[in-house]
Amino acid sequence: MAGITGEQRSTDLGILTMLCIAIIPAVYAQDNAQDATDKDQNTVLGSHGKHVRTAHGVIMAVVFLCLKPAGAILLRVLEGKLAFRVHVGWQITAWLIAVTGVGLGVWLAKTMNRFGDKHPIIGFVVVTLFVLQPSFGYIHHRVYWRVRKRTVWGVAHVWVGRTVLLLGIINGGFGLQAAENSVGGEIAYAVVAGVSFLAYVGIMTVIAYRKH
Repeated sequence: MAGITGEQRSTDLGILTMLCIAIIPAVYAQDNAQDATDKDQNTVLGSHGKHVRTAHGVIMAVVFLCLKPAGAILLRVLEGKLAFRVHVGWQITAWLIAVTGVGLGVWLAKTMNRFGDKHPIIGFVVVTLFVLQPSFGYIHHRVYWRVRKRTVWGVAHVWVGRTVLLLGIINGGFGLQAAENSVGGEIAYAVVAGVSFLAYVGIMTVIAYRKH
């Protein structure tokens, strides 16, 4: 089994940094949502509500386009106990930030009476999985140190995380539609989201190939 060299690790971290920088256009698209929204929505939300909507979009974009994939990649790039500690700390931070974004989203859905729309419905599914995922990871960690092999809890942790990431990115697009963002903003988000997800898949694939 081949290890990952310092040069390879630096390359992966460099790609990861560029991945996070690449979300800036998506954040810009979220920020412009309030300018493209129709007058009815602006009337219901008011000035404060428009800021809440922008904050919700920016927070969730950062979580799903940068923090979540970065946390998974860091676990593979780093080694030993450091990898585990950084992974756990990073993902807990991402989870707490996401909870803030979800709270803002719930306020928006309640204010605009949109709990029946696809964006909040998918959002609640994502939140439920988001809560379950660390539980699976914790159980896997406890069992792993006894059996020293891959567990069903570990598999569930990984695949629930990937599902959350994909659904979160897709739901971000639905959120832009719900905010009636400009076509340009939606295209910008779609491009950055696609690049972010493909970069995540690509980096994880390369890392897995190197290790085997």
